[in-house]
Amino acid sequence: MDTSKRSIRVLMFPWLAHGHISPFLELAKSLAKRNFITYICSSPINLNTIRKTLSPKHSISIKLVELHIPTTPQLPPHYHTTNGLPPHLMGPLKRALDMARPTFSTILKTLKPDLVIYDFLQPWAPEEAAAQNIPAVVFLSTGAAASSLIMHDWFEPRSEYPFSESIYFRENEYSIRSRLVKSTGTDTNDHIRVRDCVSKSNDVVLIKTFKELEDRRSTIFASFGSEYFLSENEIEQIACGLELSEVNFVWALRFPIGENINIHEKLPLGFLERVGERGMVVEGWAPQRRILSHPSVGGFLSHCGWSSVMEGIYWASCVVAADEFGPGQMRGWWRRWGGGRW
Repeated sequence: MDTSKRSIRVLMFPWLAHGHISPFLELAKSLAKRNFITYICSSPINLNTIRKTLSPKHSISIKLVELHIPTTPQLPPHYHTTNGLPPHLMGPLKRALDMARPTFSTILKTLKPDLVIYDFLQPWAPEEAAAQNIPAVVFLSTGAAASSLIMHDWFEPRSEYPFSESIYFRENEYSIRSRLVKSTGTDTNDHIRVRDCVSKSNDVVLIKTFKELEDRRSTIFASFGSEYFLSENEIEQIACGLELSEVNFVWALRFPIGENINIHEKLPLGFLERVGERGMVVEGWAPQRRILSHPSVGGFLSHCGWSSVMEGIYWASCVVAADEFGPGQMRGWWRRWGGGRW
């Protein structure tokens, strides 16, 4: 890092999901090469994970700032992350983060950053920054194509979408569109949160994207993100597919934190014995980037979280979009919007 001139200080405030924190961290590493000092603000449990992966070199330019989120009986500190969070606690987690707004304001007053980069569910973050005359911009870690289509529906509903010939909703996708645009079935007004985050961004909106596509080789890696837990029926379907495929595979299988589950009892009877050495089932977290970057891995069965989509396309030769599992429906559509080999 060039220390001959004053560093620009940036406070990053990602949503409490590893799939969101990761792109913020990568952006911070890129900014470190350009004389930026970055502060990443998140819950202690999320920062503990980052701290383990941060190299001594990056630790000079990237600082971790703990945001203490109010604790409740149903939301103890180890649930201040979406990683392993039971689905019914997602709403309470969003509301608990809202309650940390005064603490976030104090952090801004203490650090006095030159810029705040915030995520898509904290519309009060740019408000707190504006109150202290600090510019703030939103960083969307979802895909540009999907984001542009949804934003057009929100901000220009009466005009024709300019890329409608290649990016559009099919008839069977309009119910998903309604859920994404209007947050049907949620009690945290997510569509209003996202819309406000974008509208309050200073002049620009940052979008995560990629520069190139890379071809790779054989083994399949199956993983469905940190926020979605497969049902017994879904586990059976995937196990059956992997077994019938007769290819080598690594399957990361996750269960909610705190549930005492025997992985052998969840898999079909005799599955591990039948697949033998060509298959490996990993319970809990798996080093996704390391696995995908291995020269033997050429396929990625994914829930289509955008970080996973980008990592899969960069490292693997083929991404199988199992976007019905979890929140990736919009990213799954990307496969027919000009994005790589599917």
